[in-house]
Amino acid sequence: MQLSLKLWTANRLLMKGWELVVNNISGLDMVTDTESPLYGTVPAPRVLQNQLDRNLESYIARFETVLLKELQKAMRRMRDRTGVEWTIIFTATVILLHVRERDIWRLEHWVVHRDEVSFYGSKR
Repeated sequence: MQLSLKLWTANRLLMKGWELVVNNISGLDMVTDTESPLYGTVPAPRVLQNQLDRNLESYIARFETVLLKELQKAMRRMRDRTGVEWTIIFTATVILLHVRERDIWRLEHWVVHRDEVSFYGSKR
């Protein structure tokens, strides 16, 4: 169950994006376009965002594999039993599927909307 929650947390971070909490860095200004989903934030530089995304995606991929193996072992142990452990297995599986669905949506979104949104979230 803990692995599924780690995956969920990592996916939430990936979906949120990266921003800076300091707005006095040369060349990086707060987004002032009220139509932008990034309004009021200072997005991290694109190269830094890409590196952080890549590291987080690797983390997710590694833990997904571990979680799937752990779920398989747990299901084999519980094959002919009933009880609380099945609830934990079910919950972990639902969280894993939710993470996968959100990640697929995230990847599909960028494919479909690649020309509509610029780096700062405003329409071109």
